Amino acid sequence: MPFHDWNDNSIIYLLLLFIVIVGLIIISSTSTNNNLHIDKYTVVKSEENDSENINSNLPSLVTDITEHDITLNTDDYKNVQAEFSSLELSLTKPGFGYNLDQVEKHISQTTSMCDPRLCSFTCIDGRSDNKTYQSPGGDIGEFILAVQIYRNECDLLQIKPLPINDLFLNFVINIDPEMGFYMHTDGKALVYTLKQLGLPITTSYDFSELPENKQHIFLSLLKTDPNVYGCAHLKYALTKSSDYKTTSDVVYETCQAYFKFMWRNDSGTRSNLQITKFDELSGIHDEKAILIVTTTYLNGINFCSYLVPRVAPLTNVNIDQRSSVYVYNYTALFAGIRRRLSVYFSNVINNQVGHATMNAAKFMNFANTLGNIQLNATISNLAPTLPQITANFIVN
Repeated sequence: MPFHDWNDNSIIYLLLLFIVIVGLIIISSTSTNNNLHIDKYTVVKSEENDSENINSNLPSLVTDITEHDITLNTDDYKNVQAEFSSLELSLTKPGFGYNLDQVEKHISQTTSMCDPRLCSFTCIDGRSDNKTYQSPGGDIGEFILAVQIYRNECDLLQIKPLPINDLFLNFVINIDPEMGFYMHTDGKALVYTLKQLGLPITTSYDFSELPENKQHIFLSLLKTDPNVYGCAHLKYALTKSSDYKTTSDVVYETCQAYFKFMWRNDSGTRSNLQITKFDELSGIHDEKAILIVTTTYLNGINFCSYLVPRVAPLTNVNIDQRSSVYVYNYTALFAGIRRRLSVYFSNVINNQVGHATMNAAKFMNFANTLGNIQLNATISNLAPTLPQITANFIVN
């Protein structure tokens, strides 16, 4: 069409087309920027690729722990409000799976704030959609870790370690039933276990109702048959104990103590069934990344308002698209289960010796060191090719 034949409508259409093209260019350039404003927080992404394992990316050692840090009056905390202002995502080890954008999308749909002193810890397993905090094996994995450190110290101090049953009972009996103490299995291990026990096969089973004549068989299987373990961390810790710097008896005796406590009937008004939460995970492993969650507090840590972001391992990013990652919430351990265990076991050691020889901060430093070894061992066994990504939440 010759220019002199253009009318006013044609010029308007061209102007509108030009505006649309410019808008698309701006949107495209913004989407590739490393600073993305999503909702109320900023995401900063970087690809460092400079670490061989997780240890080098974790916060420094603990310097002090007091009894006050772990005491909690819920009336003081129920009105506490906090939110994170930004999120730093770093690719700390490359692999095959999610990129930073996909991990950010997962986080944006699953994150909430909570006080880890009020929560049990579930496993890092990507088949769980629990919005809580995670460590390898969950609560039971942390107890096994603490028992091994306790045993190591008993050897150094040349004192006889207390039976694991007693250690477990004295710790767990004081847990709030609303918080509970976590251990899990999965569908495959459940079916195998029911077959070994000669029980009807089902997709869900309440082990608190296990017949008394089957209980001793099950306890024996926990010692001799790794296939009854649906938690890969526990299974590998039992079968590859040297890689985990632990001993197999610490693993199976702790798991035995868990179920013995579940089956107790002399605890008065306390409900063992509410405290010992034996979860059954279903589905396949299709995790796409290993997510290490840390938190930075701009105004310092205030244990009177200590809220930590939590990320669910499993979610639906779209109606028909699920997203699964392994999640390890390192910062939450400082006020959660690892902190409580450090205070508990340091007191046990000091009571046995008769004077103060172990403080909770020292015990937790041992736990962090051994915990990193065990975490890396489990990742090497479970997901050696997945990318490892650190998510550092910045909290005001």
